[in-house]
Amino acid sequence: MNLTDPLAHGVEHSKIEGLVTAMKKVDEAVNNSTVLQDDDELFLPVVAGEIRELEALLYIVDDAAISAGVKAGWSFPSGTTMVWGDVGIWNNAALGLLTEQTAPRIKTTIAQSGKVGAILRGLVFVGNSGGFIHFRWAQDVAQVANTIIKRGSYLRSTRLS
Repeated sequence: MNLTDPLAHGVEHSKIEGLVTAMKKVDEAVNNSTVLQDDDELFLPVVAGEIRELEALLYIVDDAAISAGVKAGWSFPSGTTMVWGDVGIWNNAALGLLTEQTAPRIKTTIAQSGKVGAILRGLVFVGNSGGFIHFRWAQDVAQVANTIIKRGSYLRSTRLS
C-alpha cells in the first residue's frame, strides 16, 4: 500500500481549498470482533502543524438479533490531538460530548440495531508530523452476525489553519 498517494486509496480532493473527502465505495463488514481495526477506505491525509475540522457520516447496518453496537476511534500521527464525539444518531437523536483524545482509543459507542446513521465531528490539532487519520471501528459486543459500514459513508475534513 502506497500511503504517499492518497488518491490511490479513494481519498478525493475537492476543488475547494483545504477540503479533503474519503467515501466508502464498498460495504465493509466486521463480525465476532471487538478489536478496533482501521476502516479500509475512511482515512485522510494531514500535514504537520495544521488544524482541521473533521466530520464522519456513517451508514451502519447491524444484522445481529441483539445489537452488537459499534465502537469507534481514530489512529493518527504522533503528537496529534483530537477533540471529537458523536453529535447525532439517527434513530434516537442522542447527542454526545466532544472530548479530547491524545492517543488512539475508543471514545464512543453507537448502540443501535438494524439500520442507523451516525455523525461524528471534531477538531484535529496535528503535531509535528503529518500522515494519515484513520477511522477505526469494531463491534461493541462480539456477535457472529455482521456489523457493516455501508458504501456511501464518508469522512470530510476542512483545513482551518
